[in-house]
Order: sequence, then C-alpha cells, then structure tokens
Amino acid sequence: MSASKFKDLEARVVVPERFQAFDSGSRAANLAIHGSPHPRRYRLSRSDFPVALFWGENDWVAAPEDVQWLARELPNVILNRRVPLRTFNHLDFLWAKDADKLVYRDVVRLFDHLAPDHFEINREISRYAPRQDVREQLGDHLPAKDEA
Repeated sequence: MSASKFKDLEARVVVPERFQAFDSGSRAANLAIHGSPHPRRYRLSRSDFPVALFWGENDWVAAPEDVQWLARELPNVILNRRVPLRTFNHLDFLWAKDADKLVYRDVVRLFDHLAPDHFEINREISRYAPRQDVREQLGDHLPAKDEA
C-alpha cells in the first residue's frame, strides 16, 4: 500500500472524537454497505460490559490521546493500562518478544478475576498467571470482586 493510499484510508478510519463504522468514502458506497449515506455512529455511553484498555505510548494506530478519549466515553472501563515500555507499539501486542510479560499475563489474570468459572484457560497460558490476588498483581485499577 502506498503512503498516499494509507493516508486516504487513515482519513476514513480515524475520525477525531467519533466512534463509527468504516466510512466507505462515498454516499453511494455507504448506502450499499450501511443502509445510510453516512457510516453508523456507535453510542459508547450505552455499553454496559466491562472494558479493559491496554495501550502503548508509541502506538501509531491508537494514539494515547485517542485511548484516553475512549476511556472517558466508555462508562465501564475497569482497567486503563499503559504498557510499561515507551517503545511499545500496535504490532508489539502480537510480535513483541516480551508481550507475554508486558500484556498477556495481565489479560489472563483479568479474565480469571472477572469470570473464573466462565473461562476454561489453557494450562499452558495459565502457568504464566498462577491464581493469586488480582488486586495485588494489577494494583488498584480493578474494582473489588463484588463491584465487578
């Protein structure tokens, strides 16, 4: 993909302070895809499920200021975690050699905390996250279990 095509795509995907479906670029295409000349906007304030945000300071897809805007818009953010490595970026969630230590362990602990009886966690993964007090592991970012 050329830089100019990427910029065009970015302009249709990244709309400041708006969470919406993909804008196809024309009224006709939007009408065919969305049934409306404009992409559907999502009302984040109506979300009633717990949301955990993991983000990196160096993310070129989800800028820190956009993540903070999202955190303010969502009514049930239970964790807003900056990955503690300044150079961590969007691809590092998948490819960083230390993603298990920086992100995955906390994700597994979070699942274990929120619904320990609803997730059958693979033993290979759970060896990274032995059952321990989640508040101790993740700090005061999580509500008490009876509040979740």
